[in-house]
Amino acid sequence: MKTASMFAVAFSFGLVASWTHAQDRRPSNWGGGPNGYDVTLDAKTKLSGASSVSLSKSPKETKHKFGTIVQAVDASKFAGKRLRYSGYIKSQNVTSYAGLWLRVDSSERGSVAFDNMQRRPITGTNDWYKYEIVLDIPEDGAMMNFGALLEGDGKIWIDDLSFEIVTDEVETTNEMIRPTNQKIAIPASLAKEPENLSFET
Repeated sequence: MKTASMFAVAFSFGLVASWTHAQDRRPSNWGGGPNGYDVTLDAKTKLSGASSVSLSKSPKETKHKFGTIVQAVDASKFAGKRLRYSGYIKSQNVTSYAGLWLRVDSSERGSVAFDNMQRRPITGTNDWYKYEIVLDIPEDGAMMNFGALLEGDGKIWIDDLSFEIVTDEVETTNEMIRPTNQKIAIPASLAKEPENLSFET
């Protein structure tokens, strides 16, 4: 299994910006990558609404071992609070693992909060089920990267994501991480709110 720090490096904002494959099939406000994994709107397999989004390994050869669907937003609204990020995932023939993921970055201290469900992964074939990540967002949290990931072969569908500020009575799903001590450039155009969480467009 890869460590959280390795995933934190891999899930950089640069990865999102460099996505070029099948852009016309992505839901609005979302990125994905790297090449070798397909992100596709799916109007047939859905939990509710008009569509879900699927993430699957491309049949062509790829050197990449995992793919993501990702959105980056301003984290200041949630700074200093406990945040629950939840969503529904359906899986098919997942050979390694899949799950939601959430990373919070500070512009000065680097990555300061992270969970990728690595300790409670989704494997095999499963019907729609609700999963969640609960993290304490540091006061200096400036940017959130979030979405879902798939390692290895298989396919997942994601639908109806949501964010909720919760009390300290709700247990976190991962401990605070040691900051990477790497300054991170926060884009001026960063969205203030998560958008299109139900993948309708």
